[in-house]
Amino acid sequence: MNEGGVGLIQLSLFYGILILPLALLWWLGLRQLVRGLIVGVARMTLQLGLIGIYLKFLFDQDSLWLNVFWLLASGFWSWLRLLIYTF
Repeated sequence: MNEGGVGLIQLSLFYGILILPLALLWWLGLRQLVRGLIVGVARMTLQLGLIGIYLKFLFDQDSLWLNVFWLLASGFWSWLRLLIYTF
């Protein structure tokens, strides 16, 4: 099965694009923004990687009960957050 994922070349190109803003921010003396950008990109990479691993596990299981539980849990969480932030 051909999985349409992001390869190392595409990931390297993405990170390579970040060199220009990082260099510009460093040159302008905005080192706190450089740190924030690096931390943000690292967090994003970690979160997306973990979500990818979780979704691969979920789809590999192909279990009706697991999928129904996931839908109910996410629906309940969304309803709860809406209730909290509305009042």
